[in-house]
Amino acid sequence: MPIYFFNVRCAHGYDGLAVDPEGKDFPDLSAVHAYALEEAREMMAGPRLSSVPDWFACSFEISDAFGQLLLTVPFADVLSKDDRDRRIKILQAKPGAA
Repeated sequence: MPIYFFNVRCAHGYDGLAVDPEGKDFPDLSAVHAYALEEAREMMAGPRLSSVPDWFACSFEISDAFGQLLLTVPFADVLSKDDRDRRIKILQAKPGAA
């Protein structure tokens, strides 16, 4: 089975990337995508981290054993479309929001 690395991106640049040094074996990208969504849910439900002010701004950058980027899975994808729309409206209503 191919090995996939679930690197977490929470900011631009190299410092914003947490590299997965071990990886996990999966039969295909569909299984990889499902696992990424489940992991994102668990990370977002876990303890608050000062280094991650907004989990919804994070994503998994999933690569293969050669370092080739295969898939990007935004953590916001764990939300339904209606939940995403509500979140956007709330963010837009905040003072100073673009």
